[in-house]
Amino acid sequence: MCNVINERKFKPAEPEDLLKAFQLLDPENRGYIMHDDLEKAMMEIGEPLSKAEINNMMSIACDSETKRINYEHYINLLLVKIPDELNVYSIVDAMDAAKLEAMPKKRRLESLLMEYQT
Repeated sequence: MCNVINERKFKPAEPEDLLKAFQLLDPENRGYIMHDDLEKAMMEIGEPLSKAEINNMMSIACDSETKRINYEHYINLLLVKIPDELNVYSIVDAMDAAKLEAMPKKRRLESLLMEYQT
């Protein structure tokens, strides 16, 4: 997972796309989906997540009493701005910049050229 983040291969879905995906699972347009329905959909057609990752997501998304997921509320939780000191992408960028600064100038230039060519 660290390589995926470092190489920025994972791009979070846009809020509109998330809303459309949730609405597909809610044909009655109730504004929520049930825990079991989302878990089943994620296991069958979603991103390949482990059971632990799904449980972690559900602990945030799902109302523990009703077992419902109010998807607009959940999407809004995902949209909260993460401070730079906690943002994985910002941390990786800072680490990469620090590595470059520590290199001798010639190696730094070679490193940048190699990165540009790939």
